[in-house]
Amino acid sequence: VLGVFGWGFFVPESKDTRPFESRAQEHLVHTRVFSNIRRFYLLIIVVLFVMCDWSNEFTLKFLELYQNEPVIWDPMHLYHKDRKQINDAWVRLSGQLECPVTELKKKKDSLMATFRGHLRKKKASIRSGAGVNDIYKPIWFAYEYMESFLSPVYECQSIINTQDTVSTYNR
Repeated sequence: VLGVFGWGFFVPESKDTRPFESRAQEHLVHTRVFSNIRRFYLLIIVVLFVMCDWSNEFTLKFLELYQNEPVIWDPMHLYHKDRKQINDAWVRLSGQLECPVTELKKKKDSLMATFRGHLRKKKASIRSGAGVNDIYKPIWFAYEYMESFLSPVYECQSIINTQDTVSTYNR
């Protein structure tokens, strides 16, 4: 019945072209058809949103490609605040890694949170006046790679000396 409209793969092949003999038979065929349609669409959704395998190697590949898109992570980049440019960069990453943009962004957030935690511990150990051998050394697999290109983002660019300026209100 539905084969004429290209839906034939949902209905079991039948050489019987007579109309349905009863309402129950018609209901049974429609139930099978729509049940199969639901399964088909569910399969498409699952295929489209397959989760990436985030092994350490795949994560490092993501970070390498992420580093090549400074518009996303470098606040000094000319187009860092241009949403279209940033979205285009995420789409390029998604195409190269064959992973949905939303999953890439979640992974980036997770990696950045872990990186900031380790960086905070390292800076705290340096500030504490610890000896060279006592400074915190992260052993997390992605830390060194992320630090290699993100450290300028987390460094203080300039220091303002507020003690040398004289306020006109104090006179």
